[in-house]
Amino acid sequence: MQQASSYSALYRFNAREFLGYDPVDGEVWRYPILKRMWHKSADLLRHHLPMLLITCCMIACASVFVGFVVEQFSPGILKAEGLFAGMIKFLAIMAYVSFQAIVSLYCAVIILSRYLPGLLAPGESAMDRVKQQAGKAVLLSFVVAVGISIGLALLILPGIFFMLGTFLALPLLVANRSNVAEAIEQSWNMMEGRRLTILALLAVIYGCTYVSGHVIEAIPPFLDSNFGQGVTAAIASISWEIGQLLCLQLLTLSLFLCQRAPNTAGSSN
Repeated sequence: MQQASSYSALYRFNAREFLGYDPVDGEVWRYPILKRMWHKSADLLRHHLPMLLITCCMIACASVFVGFVVEQFSPGILKAEGLFAGMIKFLAIMAYVSFQAIVSLYCAVIILSRYLPGLLAPGESAMDRVKQQAGKAVLLSFVVAVGISIGLALLILPGIFFMLGTFLALPLLVANRSNVAEAIEQSWNMMEGRRLTILALLAVIYGCTYVSGHVIEAIPPFLDSNFGQGVTAAIASISWEIGQLLCLQLLTLSLFLCQRAPNTAGSSN
């Protein structure tokens, strides 16, 4: 009887998953997950906006720089030596992935240490935790990027499914001192019943940032000059990256905090 009840609860949970409802206190439906994530995101912005903006700006600038390097240097080399050009692209991408992983790791340690008092051991600083987990964070980012790329190359859907399953891997790596395999497994389990909700939110984020980037490009004051076009294209690219990264950081951290403390709806901790 109890097993049948659990199956019923699971069915109800999946049926209402897209609306973001969360089962709390047994059979009672309370505290929509989207509402709790909204409160957590507002709290993150209120206390950590400078840190989040600095992180996003650094990653966005690194992304634009890597794109510029690959675009400027690869075509000429590609005509002469294809293998060498491929190596340059691979090294540039790896440098970007490593930089993004370490910067995101530092941001996550600083922010999560506020919400999880036991995150850092006595006498341990945020930089100590970053040094301890930096190699794992880089490896995790590489594994996730490769998994998503392979999945997208196959049938698109496996890549999206893998991306959603590993969505919380980095904060779990920080909070639990996990290795890469453990972080992916824990994230996969925590994302059960959350994939459709997060997929819908990601679609909104990517759609809004894409439109905003084109809006910025469409209203430049110097559209008729090459310099103006270059400046506005750079501004649009960086602002698109920053907006997207900021939303992704808020989405990841707010969902992680809600999953860690499901009964604290709307609390600012």
